[in-house]
Amino acid sequence: MNPYFTKEEATAIISAVIDTVLVDYQLDQYEQLYVTRLANKFNLSDQDIRSAQLLTPDQVSAVLSKMTYEKRKLTTCFLDCAATADGIVRRAESAILRMMINRCNLPELDDNHIDMATLVVEWLNS
Repeated sequence: MNPYFTKEEATAIISAVIDTVLVDYQLDQYEQLYVTRLANKFNLSDQDIRSAQLLTPDQVSAVLSKMTYEKRKLTTCFLDCAATADGIVRRAESAILRMMINRCNLPELDDNHIDMATLVVEWLNS
């Protein structure tokens, strides 16, 4: 799996992922590793990541909601993996995930999301 995301899409995804991992004001080593690996897979520089952190929710939503269904489905999986990166899904992480799904027109997680999460992890580790 190596979906092609534009730089704009990748930046918006990283912005949403960062918001997800920082919603509880704690960034552990596993969350940091996840963000770093995902940004590397998207070929984003440190400057791109800083730019992503400055995006507003409306800017992120505008980009994510226009992506193809396949890309939006993968984005839901990226966000779910961010919420579970440290092994604990906190209430705030669940809430922001739900908000992003609704706001960005992302597909809900379905029964095969575990399979997709496994593919994401394999892709990140390749």
